[in-house]
Amino acid sequence: MSVDDIAAQVLDGCRVAMAVTRPVIERAPRCLEVVGAPTALVESVETSAVSLGEAGGVPCFTRAVSRGEIKVLDRTCPAIHAGLIASQNGAPFSMMRGLIGSDVLANRNDWRVIQAPFSDYVDPVVAIPPLAPDVSIYWVFVAREMGVEAASAETAEGFAELLWAAVCTPGPFLIEAVI
Repeated sequence: MSVDDIAAQVLDGCRVAMAVTRPVIERAPRCLEVVGAPTALVESVETSAVSLGEAGGVPCFTRAVSRGEIKVLDRTCPAIHAGLIASQNGAPFSMMRGLIGSDVLANRNDWRVIQAPFSDYVDPVVAIPPLAPDVSIYWVFVAREMGVEAASAETAEGFAELLWAAVCTPGPFLIEAVI
């Protein structure tokens, strides 16, 4: 399936794991919920940050948020991963500790602090519900379809092997690190 085929499946109101860039923009669906990078077509963004790195904030995005044109749902990178893993595994939630006491947790009424179920002492954890995008991109497949070598690593050793292969291969080489 090409990126254009994927973009054609993005309908108004879809929850999209990453903006499929040009093909989605050309289709111009409305009221998208984007997990990751925002675009002008977006109603809400669930992300850990929106910035230009060392260049600072993103002025147009900041204006859109301050005007109420885009809703931001704060989520840390590990919380995005936890939600995606819960969804992938068909689990009702994933658990995290790192959010306890944070401002992020204070602003999320869809996350719950619960007692760790197998602990014999007071041990609070945050239950993160599944994050199930309607459309998501498997970048290894997309890269290969575009003629770019790509592979996925699930262990540190596998990543090191792929990194070595990438160094030894002329041209681009995409490595997906599955954590």
